Amino acid sequence: MMYTVEQIVQAISTLGPVEKKRLWRELSALEKPQGETTQHTTEKAKLDGEPDYVLIFDGGSKGNPGAGYGSYALSRRSAGVGSRRVYEHPHRLEFEDEVTNNEAEYDTLIAALESLLREMAARGEDPAQHTLEVRGDSRLVMQQLQGYWKAKEERMRERRNRALKLLRRFGDFRLKEVPRSESVSVLGH
Repeated sequence: MMYTVEQIVQAISTLGPVEKKRLWRELSALEKPQGETTQHTTEKAKLDGEPDYVLIFDGGSKGNPGAGYGSYALSRRSAGVGSRRVYEHPHRLEFEDEVTNNEAEYDTLIAALESLLREMAARGEDPAQHTLEVRGDSRLVMQQLQGYWKAKEERMRERRNRALKLLRRFGDFRLKEVPRSESVSVLGH
C-alpha cells in the first residue's frame, strides 16, 4: 500500500515526543553520508549506562551577534568501576566571524566533535565502536538536535545537520541538557 506525503505527515503529527525521537533516529540511521564507506563489519556500540566518552561544551558571543567564543572538555571512561569522571583541561575557542550566542554554541560543539574524531582516528579507534554523551546548557541546541524544536533559519539548520552527521559516526550517543552551573564548574565560564 502506498501512502501520500500528506498521510505520512498526518500520521507523524499524532506521535508523542518519545515516538517522534525514535522515528527521527531510525530515519537518520538510514541516511548514509555521501562519499563515506564503512570498512568494519562489526556491529555498532550501544549506549547502555556509562558512555565511553563524555563531552561538555559551551559557547557564547560578546554582543549578539558579536565576537564568538567557546570551550569544551572531554572525559574518557576510566578503567575503575564507579570511579569519578575526570575531564581533561578545557579547550578554548575564538571564532573570527561575528556570531550569535546560539551559533557559537553549535560551532563549539562541531569543533569539539571534529577534534574528538581526529584524535580517535590518530589512535586507530573506530567511532562506531564507541559511545558518547554530549552535555551542554544550550536548550536550543539540545532541543533542535533531538528534533523537538525546528531549526527555522538556514544557518541554524546547517549547523544542526552538521552536528548530527558527526554524532551519527559514533556507535550511539545521547544528549543531556545540564544546568549552567555544571558547565561553569567544568569549563570555568
